[in-house]
Amino acid sequence: MDTKKLRQKILDLAIRGKLVPQDPNDEPAIELFKRINPKFEPCINELDDIQLPDSWCWTTLESVSTDSADGPFGSNLKKEHYTSNKEVRIIQLSNIGEEGWREENTKYTTFEHLKDISRSEVLPNDIVIAKMMPAGRAILCPNNEQKYVLSSDAVKFHIVDNVDCRYIRYAINSDMFRKQVYENVQGVTRVRTSLQKLRKYCLPIPPYQEQLCISNEIKRWFTLIDELESNEDDLLKAINKAKSKILDLAIHGKLVPQDPNDEPAIELLKHINPKFNSCDGEDDVPEGWEVASFKTVCDTISSKPYQILQSEIKDSGKFPVISQSANYIEGYSDREECVLQVKNPVLIFGDHTRVLKYVDFDFIVGADGVKIIQTKLTPKYVYYVLLCTIHKIQGKGYARHFSILSNTLIPVPPREEQLRIVVKIEEVFKALDALS
Repeated sequence: MDTKKLRQKILDLAIRGKLVPQDPNDEPAIELFKRINPKFEPCINELDDIQLPDSWCWTTLESVSTDSADGPFGSNLKKEHYTSNKEVRIIQLSNIGEEGWREENTKYTTFEHLKDISRSEVLPNDIVIAKMMPAGRAILCPNNEQKYVLSSDAVKFHIVDNVDCRYIRYAINSDMFRKQVYENVQGVTRVRTSLQKLRKYCLPIPPYQEQLCISNEIKRWFTLIDELESNEDDLLKAINKAKSKILDLAIHGKLVPQDPNDEPAIELLKHINPKFNSCDGEDDVPEGWEVASFKTVCDTISSKPYQILQSEIKDSGKFPVISQSANYIEGYSDREECVLQVKNPVLIFGDHTRVLKYVDFDFIVGADGVKIIQTKLTPKYVYYVLLCTIHKIQGKGYARHFSILSNTLIPVPPREEQLRIVVKIEEVFKALDALS
């Protein structure tokens, strides 16, 4: 079950007025806003596929907040301002999770320094939105610390009375709002949004009592989904552990039997490079195998000629777009001049994300951080070797990881055995996937 899609479906129903019934006795949302601001005017709905109930209205994030601000400029919140005392908790990107607050990467600044960056102070239940990675995800500020303050890559909105901050967070996290964000992001390597842009994006707002009902109903559904995910997580962890073991057996020559009639790997490698000399691997390899450096059997294709901006990626089009994200296909584009024609399968490595993909069709590169790897060995075999290696590479946040991957030693079996290994891995993986 794709629980992420299920969550988005619930949010989509919610923001269209289809999750709970309307009450004709509720005060219409436009009357609520006119009481808050007699000059209030609904924003123009440019989202043609969404038709709201009569008692709802469109407004902007700016209109439902009394205060908004972004984080301090980098030089105004540096390591020299940190403290080991639990004074003012700094809200960082890593704390802004897709499903809410993430308790990790704990950093504090002082009460005294907060006076200098007071505009970035965050109150409990303020909306906090990430400007990047990915842009537009939102949480409610918790109430577990004495004080909170934004880091430079986040913004805050203090929601007006008589508007439910929980509903606003859910609406911001919907695909409807995220689409507005990504149609107007900036940057290539790290696409981002800004406070000024976020203020102007549209939100569908129901009457106040309906907001409360919607928030409670979403919470009820999300609690059920959490229970499903917990059970699935235990099973998936066991399956992933089994897959890792299969890969480990494969690259050590213990998954399929060796055939003495296969041409030794040294012949294959000398055909690739007549001056080839075997590397000293950390472990012994079976007779007929060799150990080669990554650069001996792989090289890279520059992604620049085939790259488009994140903002150019569409939901439909002639050609698939491959990026470094966890999504196998990020989207589509019609820009034929940017298509990489794939004659032999290639591997895509996310330099920042460590995501590895096997691609055997023509595609366009989405944004930056994409390494395109081609190999003179069996591509799917190298894919599995690198997949095993990536599991051992420690993440460095948004830093680059390809330099680590390119120093990998590749155990090379005979060509025929590479093919047998791939067939066996996929046979076992298919059986494991059927359990989930």
